[in-house]
Amino acid sequence: MSAAPQAVLPPAPASPAPSSSTATGPGRAAPVAGSAVYLGDVQHRRHAPKEHRFAYPTAMLLLDLDELPGVLDGHRGWGVERRAALAFRRADHHGDPATPLAEAIRDTVQERTERRPTGPVRLLTKPAILGRDFNPVTFAYCYAADGTTLQAVLAEVTNTPWGETHAYVVDARDAERHAPASGAASRGGLLGEQLTWELDKVFHVSPFMAMDHRYRWRLSVPDERLVVHLESHRGGERVFDATLTLRRRALDAAGLRAFVRRQPLGTIADVARIYGHALALAVKRVPHFPHPDR
Repeated sequence: MSAAPQAVLPPAPASPAPSSSTATGPGRAAPVAGSAVYLGDVQHRRHAPKEHRFAYPTAMLLLDLDELPGVLDGHRGWGVERRAALAFRRADHHGDPATPLAEAIRDTVQERTERRPTGPVRLLTKPAILGRDFNPVTFAYCYAADGTTLQAVLAEVTNTPWGETHAYVVDARDAERHAPASGAASRGGLLGEQLTWELDKVFHVSPFMAMDHRYRWRLSVPDERLVVHLESHRGGERVFDATLTLRRRALDAAGLRAFVRRQPLGTIADVARIYGHALALAVKRVPHFPHPDR
């Protein structure tokens, strides 16, 4: 199959001013590092066989797993491995809950790429809200020991209503790389280095999408802005695309309040939207594809 066309990334949404970073050379700063709040929007567009699109505000956390639990504990309503209105729980994420999450992610990356990440693992995810966890996709950015060189990305996808998960792993050495943008080229705020790769779909996600698709992912290394763009192609035709466009805020009391304001119902709203749009697709008579293993 011929390569999919390169994604065109939309402008970043209006958000609070980005945080500062440390200069390392003319006209460019080192990527901001560590845990953060990311606020923005997500857009889905179905192009065939029927058009259907939607967009809504979203909020995510980028958690440096070495900084837990301290980075969240102490903030009212938030907690790690304890009952809280918004909580991070090891059991909600990749691998055996008995294994520390960063090590489980490194184990999978090493198994798939034959190279073990040597530095921080930073997880782009959503917390459980009122005990309810749901992340359609979580991204684990795996770095070298310097904390800035990206070695791999693990994208863990969850399907609905089955609740199954599958981890796609990309070795940064195998991805097509695009230099970071700054100034006018970044449309406000620094956009980190971007990676593009293609892979076959191997995991059933939507009952309105066949399995014989090919994905094209394009994502930026977390910086003052963060963009993830996915295109899904079938028989050379773009059937679907989704874009996540975020701006960084400090993970502090003000940033966590902004997180709640941006998406007050959190994962509960995400699940409701999935079922609502599934009903809309059924009304439009979009073909249904049963789970291949059920």
